[in-house]
Amino acid sequence: MKYYVRLVFFFVSAVVVAQERTGQISGQVVDAVTQELLIGANIVVVEKPTIGAPTDAGGNFFISSITVGEYSLRAALVGYEPVVLTNVVVSTGRSAKVKIRLKESAVQQEGVVVTADYFDRAGSIAPLSTIGLNAAEVRRSPGASQDMQRIVQNLPGVSNSTDQTNELIVRGGAPNENLTVMDYIEIPSTNHYPNQFNSGGPINMVNVDLIEDIQFSTGGFPVQFGDKLSSVMSVTTREGDRRRAIVGELGAHFAGFGGVLEGGFADGRGSWIVSIRQSFLEVLDKIVGISAIGITAIPKYWDAQWKTVYDLSSSDKLIFNGIYGNDKILFAGEAKESLPEKAGKTDSVGIDKVDFSSRQYAYGLSWKRVWGTNGYSVLTASGIGNVYDVDVTRKFMQRIYDAAGKLSAATVLHTRPVYTNQSDESTVVLKLESVYELGNNHELSAGVSYQTVRNFNDRVFVEQDTARYDLNHDGIFGSTDPVIVSPGVRSSTKLGLGDSY
Repeated sequence: MKYYVRLVFFFVSAVVVAQERTGQISGQVVDAVTQELLIGANIVVVEKPTIGAPTDAGGNFFISSITVGEYSLRAALVGYEPVVLTNVVVSTGRSAKVKIRLKESAVQQEGVVVTADYFDRAGSIAPLSTIGLNAAEVRRSPGASQDMQRIVQNLPGVSNSTDQTNELIVRGGAPNENLTVMDYIEIPSTNHYPNQFNSGGPINMVNVDLIEDIQFSTGGFPVQFGDKLSSVMSVTTREGDRRRAIVGELGAHFAGFGGVLEGGFADGRGSWIVSIRQSFLEVLDKIVGISAIGITAIPKYWDAQWKTVYDLSSSDKLIFNGIYGNDKILFAGEAKESLPEKAGKTDSVGIDKVDFSSRQYAYGLSWKRVWGTNGYSVLTASGIGNVYDVDVTRKFMQRIYDAAGKLSAATVLHTRPVYTNQSDESTVVLKLESVYELGNNHELSAGVSYQTVRNFNDRVFVEQDTARYDLNHDGIFGSTDPVIVSPGVRSSTKLGLGDSY
């Protein structure tokens, strides 16, 4: 009896292990220009030629029970150029979502296999200056920290001012000359702790697990991308898994700690996906107390990203998506407890306290309609907002060190504001864009947009004089204006120790 029990247990365990080592691939095949759903396209896994699937009436395909790993997919359809899509990563128990775009061709040709390069040439923005990449390429890029902007900093014609930020300087242009578009919404910045009036920041808010593909153009892009002079980064996020009611995963890395949930509804006519993350260092500090080991400040932030789609018909789709970020960080500015070079001395010093918080969001509702085999149009209503709150104060302190160089006493002599920036900006945008294919070699693009400022309140305070003096040596640092001595004129006024900073 024990033998049979053990045998059954081993069999069940083997089945569980086998299930855990397989996943699925699902996706959609569309016309690269008109966005028409392509029916009957043949999808084959290059590494496993006997495994594949055709697209259904909605242009969708599904490949189940494929071993975990990295694969390439070959898509072919009569009248279109075959395409090989690389870097399709299958994870345990998950459905890898892909979208394949086929270009129309009068003659059937052999497929061109993309080499193992991080970047793929994409031409939907500008054929001569656009690079395309997918989530797998962003995830595996060394040193990018799963940041889509850091990976393109290595492209020709792109540079950055410092490795502390992911700002893009394209062909010598300013960082505010770059445009980021995410699912038809123009976003000023997709970063935590963003630089005001700048597209850069230290940490990106976009979760790489939600990225379908990215197109980055360094010039020559069409007029529908507005008046930006340097570059356009167009980010398309993927849809949720329509075949399951709910599925998700948890993860932790430099960009944050959090999870992704997704699922379908309305019998597969719609899907939803949401990502929520928190600062990884903040979580780590709560667990092991890393602030006690001397870290100056712990970045505290969280972000949320979502996308919901619903098919009104085979040619009409509603898309509701958005992104939100909340950031806080405090540099307390405390007197150092031990300075051997100050042993037995008394000095005064100015210490800054920096309190920074910001919120940024973007959301939009889009109606996408495919006009048969000729083209498509997208009508989008979106809202964008940014809130910055920066407060810098300076404490003037007297420090007394003992004979061993340890701080024995610290007295605050004076506190004053140095810099304050309180900004609240929001805009509302209504945009319509259309693409119509005139023939195999020509397409017509047209559109109109309306943008209005809903709120624009900026308050900036800068202390006019950054110097404080103790002219009578009474220990009080006042706001008396210092004596300015012209060249060649003598004066008996002297400044005390630590009087100016």
